[in-house]
Amino acid sequence: MIRVVVDTNVIVSSVLRSDTLPAVILDLIMSERIQMILSREILHEYEGVLGRPHLKLPRARVDQILSALQE
Repeated sequence: MIRVVVDTNVIVSSVLRSDTLPAVILDLIMSERIQMILSREILHEYEGVLGRPHLKLPRARVDQILSALQE
């Protein structure tokens, strides 16, 4: 299985637009076709960036994404 560390920009792009290559990468992670390597520090960065006000993502959506990535 391919193991990847995903840059925060990929996560943000995949959340903002579902018709992009970053969204395909996130789908591969969610379907367990590739394995995402995730540390607390990376997760904390994802949370901070996804929670930025200018992205206008509902907190529930951010929590859902972060939870799914940790599974």
